[in-house]
Amino acid sequence: MPLSVDANEQDNVEFRCSPKDKDNAHTSWFINGESISKLDLDPSWVVNKYSLIISNVTAEDIQVIQCNISSHHGYIFANAYLNVNIKPRIQVKALQDVVEGATAVLAWKIIGHPKPNVYWMKGNVIISENARFRVTTDGFLRIFNVSTEDAGLYTCTAKNTAGKMSARGSLVVISPSVAVNKQDRVYNKRESTVKSPDNTETKTENLPKKSNKKIYMNSGGFEVEVTNIFYMSFLAFFSKFLL
Repeated sequence: MPLSVDANEQDNVEFRCSPKDKDNAHTSWFINGESISKLDLDPSWVVNKYSLIISNVTAEDIQVIQCNISSHHGYIFANAYLNVNIKPRIQVKALQDVVEGATAVLAWKIIGHPKPNVYWMKGNVIISENARFRVTTDGFLRIFNVSTEDAGLYTCTAKNTAGKMSARGSLVVISPSVAVNKQDRVYNKRESTVKSPDNTETKTENLPKKSNKKIYMNSGGFEVEVTNIFYMSFLAFFSKFLL
């Protein structure tokens, strides 16, 4: 009867199911309870009379393999499990600048089978979890209340029985004042659609509206309420002659 197999990625695997009475017994294979004869098998799966061979196994080949031997005396049904160990892979995402005092999340996707053990380093020092540093179940690194001292090169290492992989990225921490200055330099343009008489559409930019804030100017002993920048300029010019 077939035995369970623990293989590494790209290995070739063979399951054997050979009856004692080969002249009067019939062997059939099943995958997760479904007859293999009804499945659209990948070319890497080859079924022989008494064996099932899978070449270059991948994570998609992790299955329950079942063998049924039947004869006029009855049948025997046995299960075997194909486990494929997948070397860890880390998909690095670009790190954005983090404002001092905020929470930084180094969310790099980590895959592998069995589930890899993950640890992080800053420079050459392994990070120990504490109130500010946390490694999530997905392997992400969270840094709470970030300071400028947290800026630098970080290394993520994932390891399992199939191997290990490391990836690096730099964290940049900026002060709140720098973040505000950057935001002030951002100019957001808004567009609106205007239809002309011939029903064609034209996109126009809505420039920032002039402030309607009330401004009071002293002109010849009188206070004048100004709500338009052009009137304000006009009065400022003629106030020279009135004083």
